[in-house]
Amino acid sequence: MEEKELRAICLLKNCWVKLGRLPVKGDFQDTEVSFIKSVLGPWPRALERAGLKQGNEKKKKASPHPRKRRQADLRKETGTNQEKKGSEE
Repeated sequence: MEEKELRAICLLKNCWVKLGRLPVKGDFQDTEVSFIKSVLGPWPRALERAGLKQGNEKKKKASPHPRKRRQADLRKETGTNQEKKGSEE
């Protein structure tokens, strides 16, 4: 690990110990925030790399709208993927 990375991580960890909570950007001077982000990446990633926060291993897929779920369920029940058109003539 490079010296810059260690310094950025130490800034985050020292603040965490001092405050007893996850540090936010407002806890630092603008120059420190810029330094931390330039070395460790976006703020959430910086907290992860410092070992202060767990990353999202797998993002949940959004569930479909209730109407879409009902339509999918109906298609499964009827065994068709398309609505029959023109049968009411």
